[in-house]
Amino acid sequence: LAKSLLKMGSVGDARGLLTVAQEHQTVTPSFLSALAQVEARTGQPDQARATVDRALAMDPNHADALIAKSHLDGAAGNWKASIASLEKVLSNGPPRVDVLKSIVFASMQIDDLQMAHDRALELYQLDPQSSESGLALIAVLVRGAHWGEAGPILDKLLAQDPTDKRAHLAKGIVEYNLGNMASA
Repeated sequence: LAKSLLKMGSVGDARGLLTVAQEHQTVTPSFLSALAQVEARTGQPDQARATVDRALAMDPNHADALIAKSHLDGAAGNWKASIASLEKVLSNGPPRVDVLKSIVFASMQIDDLQMAHDRALELYQLDPQSSESGLALIAVLVRGAHWGEAGPILDKLLAQDPTDKRAHLAKGIVEYNLGNMASA
C-alpha cells in the first residue's frame, strides 16, 4: 500500500502508514525500501541512504532497495553507481520498463550513448506500442545525431497519436537536421 501511495505522490500518507506499520510488522527489505523513498522525498537523503543500506544488508538483490539506491545515487550525481544498481535489478529478473527507462536517462547523463541506445532499443522492443518507449529511443537517437533512424520511429508514433506534442517536436528537430526545412 505504501508503494501505491508513493506512486500517487502521497508521501505524507505513505509516511503515516509506514510509521504505524513499523510498530506492528517485521521489518523487511520491502518495508525499508518504501521507508527510504519517503525519507528521500522528505529531504532526508542521509537517513534514506542508511535505510537502503539496511535493506540491502538483508537482501543484496532486492529490486526495490536497489532502485531506491539508484535514485539516491542519481540525486547525488553518481550516475555510474546508479546504473550499476539498475543493471543488478535487470540481471536478477525479467526486463522492467521502469528500470530500462532509468538506465537510459542515467546513461545519457554520463554521455554513454551506446549504453543508452542499447537499453532504449531493448525498452522499445519490450513495449513497441508505448509512446514513452519510442520517445526514449528517439531521445537517444537525436542526442547521437542518428536523424535517419529516428524518422521512421517518429512516423510510427505520430500515426498512433497525431496529437503527441513531444513527437511533433522531435520530428521537427529531425527534419531540420536532415535539411528538410519545409517539413520542420
